[in-house]
Amino acid sequence: MRDRRVDEAGARLGVDVTTVEGRLAATAYALVQEGISSGGYPILPKNSEFARIGAEAAALYELLNPGTILDTGIGGDPAKQRALQDFIGAAGEAFARGDLQLREGELAQGWIEVLPELTEDERRLGELPGFTPERIEQWLETYPIEELGLPNNTGSPIPDDPTGNIISTPIPEGTGPSIVEARPGTTTTPDGNSILPHGAKGDGQEYITGKGHTVEQIDEIIANPRPDLSGFIEGRGLLKGQDVRLLTGSDGHWVKLDADGNVRATSNRNLPLSHQENDPGEIIRPLE
Repeated sequence: MRDRRVDEAGARLGVDVTTVEGRLAATAYALVQEGISSGGYPILPKNSEFARIGAEAAALYELLNPGTILDTGIGGDPAKQRALQDFIGAAGEAFARGDLQLREGELAQGWIEVLPELTEDERRLGELPGFTPERIEQWLETYPIEELGLPNNTGSPIPDDPTGNIISTPIPEGTGPSIVEARPGTTTTPDGNSILPHGAKGDGQEYITGKGHTVEQIDEIIANPRPDLSGFIEGRGLLKGQDVRLLTGSDGHWVKLDADGNVRATSNRNLPLSHQENDPGEIIRPLE
């Protein structure tokens, strides 16, 4: 049963449980989530949301400090136990402030902003061993390659370090495109709007069709936005620190445009509007 819980935790985290790093991180997730949920690990309130935040924090701490989960059990190192508990407690406080937001099928949004350790030196999020290429590709939707610590290729030896890999298990040649390969082409809609490519999600056309849109629907949103649900929101990733234009159509689905008017992101028509992925963020100010 414990092995099953660890495997399930690994799938939620997006780590490869066949690697040492991934399995230890998944073990940390499973143990801490179970402890908080049962009230036997009273660092955070006993509820499912705090249990998940605490579990993610424990897994990230394990990846940042390999072997921690082996040293913090019963009879473990008191100093390491306190350090892990402090880290989990800080994550709980960030969640209570709203700095971390739970997202279905992904890690909580905000870890990079909350934890400077994940954006500095060799311990940036994309360089932590154990994560799968699919998980890293999800982060590339929000954060630039450089901020994640990724080079322009992955799963292959770094030129200056022939023995090094970004992820623990090398990606076999021929299994698919690099997750940070050169971006494919931009798509131009019938009305002349540009939809930027999204790496492994394909060119602009493939990206929007993967989210249930057609080019005509994109044009309609841009041409006839609802004033009450359109405005400027805080940018993420490469647009971090900028105001990004949000346009919402009559049916509630939206697009985000950069300063040049290019479509950078869209809602997902394959999911209910109430789904977290379709929450565009808080509007800072209305359209002019």
